[in-house]
Amino acid sequence: MSLLEKTGQSGAGMLKTFERLGSQLLFSSSRIDPYIQSHPLPRERISLLETVVRQSPSFASQDAPGLQTRHDMVRAKIAAYSGGLGQVRRMFDKNPNSIPALYGAAIAQYLRGDAKAALRVIDKLIGQMPNHAYLYEMKAEILLKSRQADKAVAPMRKAIELDPFKSGLLRVEYGHVLIETGQRDNIAEAIKQIRAGLARDQQTVSGYEFLARAHALLGQEADALAATAEQRFLVGNYKDAKQFAIRAQKGLKKNSPQWVRMQDIVLYKPKKKKPF
Repeated sequence: MSLLEKTGQSGAGMLKTFERLGSQLLFSSSRIDPYIQSHPLPRERISLLETVVRQSPSFASQDAPGLQTRHDMVRAKIAAYSGGLGQVRRMFDKNPNSIPALYGAAIAQYLRGDAKAALRVIDKLIGQMPNHAYLYEMKAEILLKSRQADKAVAPMRKAIELDPFKSGLLRVEYGHVLIETGQRDNIAEAIKQIRAGLARDQQTVSGYEFLARAHALLGQEADALAATAEQRFLVGNYKDAKQFAIRAQKGLKKNSPQWVRMQDIVLYKPKKKKPF
């Protein structure tokens, strides 16, 4: 509630969520012994929250239309991936022609193999929201998964240009698209984009996988091995990470930043878990 008040947003939605959870059998307090609980019962939480929410000067505030649309597009994408077209339609049954509803439907169509139908809808939405980065990103993803990497380059580049958050993941995806074009001239640019993405988000495992592929395609074995070492290290496979790091060091300039990073991996000792 403190965060919502700082942003001038209402807590009514949170209150509604707690009330819904409290009404479910799993969260019902009728079968719970209050003396064995380490935290307040649902009805007590709701009572306290309602007081705080209704006292807030932002209680009657409405979310900006743009923010609501953005939020609903996220909900639509999750629905498409988790429940398919049926779940998207149920979620937006009151407004089936809204931008979020169409966005979710397009993703669901793509996931079930109808890329052409999905692209038609995405292009229609781009016409309505020409500056929305993630519409271009989705178009590029559909084209890439449809084995049309060449056509995916332009929309992915556009997504990066429009992205207000400078997402590292988008640059990693762009690098992936460039690799999949199969054009050697694109590989160097792919490496540049992937490295820029990883600089923003070092936890993107796929980025190191793509980076290793790109370096291998250019015959840069030491760099490919180093990227693979990073990938193995990130997923917790320290044994393989150490082996790849040792192999990478043989082709790297000693004491260079990359060589030192490989040495960090070689010398790393994971902490042993304490027994119960």
